[in-house]
Amino acid sequence: QYFSTLKVPLVRGREFTESDDQQSPRVAIINQVMATRYWRDQDPIGRTFTMKEDPSHPVRIVGIAKNSRMESLSEPIGPFFYLPFAQQYETPATLQIRTAGDPQALAREVEAKVRNMEPGMVIFDVMTMQQALQTINGLLLYKIGAGLAGAMGAIGLLLAIIGVYGIISYAVSQRRSEIGVRMALGARPRQIIKMIFGQALVIVSIGVVCGLLIAAATSQAIASILLGVTPLDPVTYGVATLVLAAIAFLAAYIPARQATRVDPVIALRCE
Repeated sequence: QYFSTLKVPLVRGREFTESDDQQSPRVAIINQVMATRYWRDQDPIGRTFTMKEDPSHPVRIVGIAKNSRMESLSEPIGPFFYLPFAQQYETPATLQIRTAGDPQALAREVEAKVRNMEPGMVIFDVMTMQQALQTINGLLLYKIGAGLAGAMGAIGLLLAIIGVYGIISYAVSQRRSEIGVRMALGARPRQIIKMIFGQALVIVSIGVVCGLLIAAATSQAIASILLGVTPLDPVTYGVATLVLAAIAFLAAYIPARQATRVDPVIALRCE
């Protein structure tokens, strides 16, 4: 019940059974990649193959399992086959159990059961799947990379907000007299805000375009730490663009509001 335990569905064929022991013919279940690579346009069920370390015992294929990651989280899925433990005994072995409740509560009971069956059996590294995924063999390195990338992204976003706010504020101060003249001639605050936002739109657009080009050019450098997304994932680029644009416009809102409070008389006197 390995495949049902790990929720790896069988595409065709059958799972291993208790009858697949040392006295029965050797059997195996292969993944879809192996089926496609070695038996393209053919039915692999019932065909045999041999292993280099044991060429005298052919192995008959009894099932095809859906592709799943067994050795690497980032590399492409390659050909893979499963052998019944009773026919191919290797140590150390991993016992995987699916529980209906808290797996931690069942751990001691399972350990006691194993020791009752075989007192000399060495048991170690008992953990839940969630705990296993937090180790260096799981998602730990990816989480560290994601955390560092997120921290650098947050710093970059903060610098972008400060930069946009500073540029727009400086531009407003430089155009104070112009804004005063416009308001003296009857310009409404809404029109002044629209003018300031137009300037911010130009700055943000140039920054976003340059950022997207640079990100696309350098994205291959982080391809090895990406899981579930591609280096040129359109959703990621789209969301990042919208977030940056929204925050940039918020950073431009304060200078735009300040521009509407320019006293035309003071502005004209300064001129």
